[in-house]
Amino acid sequence: VGRAAAAGDVGRAAAAAGDDGGLGLSPAKLVALPVADDLGRAVHAGWAEAAVNQGDEAWGRALGLLELLPHEEAEARAAAADDPVRAAEPLRWTWGAALSNTVVAAIKRRREAGHRDLDVAFVGYRIDPRTEVDHLRELGGRDIGRLCDVAAIRAAMLKEFV
Repeated sequence: VGRAAAAGDVGRAAAAAGDDGGLGLSPAKLVALPVADDLGRAVHAGWAEAAVNQGDEAWGRALGLLELLPHEEAEARAAAADDPVRAAEPLRWTWGAALSNTVVAAIKRRREAGHRDLDVAFVGYRIDPRTEVDHLRELGGRDIGRLCDVAAIRAAMLKEFV
């Protein structure tokens, strides 16, 4: 087992046990501590894996894992991020109107700037079904078409149920 793998195992074990090594520090303070050598990424990856596996909100907040936070807080943080599309990607629930509108506007800006590095079809499954997205079709792209189609189907289903 290499050093990085061992460090990741230690990180997973510590987070899993809620162990702070006897330091009396919160997850946020532990995450902020410097790691003496090149193993910081492995330790943080171990903590992140343990936090996700356990649904640990405190570790999620410390590590920036928005999917572990309460929906309102996670959505506010994603909307305020430099790249709200990427920040919102792990949020696997139906987003509120504010985040939905922010993400749609960010997709438009990205595409108009020529950025096509991210498949945004997933957004159709997560935005508020009342969010207007049809104007994105003019930007082209299979993923945009899928986003718009899925959003339209969800909006039609919502109308049927209401």
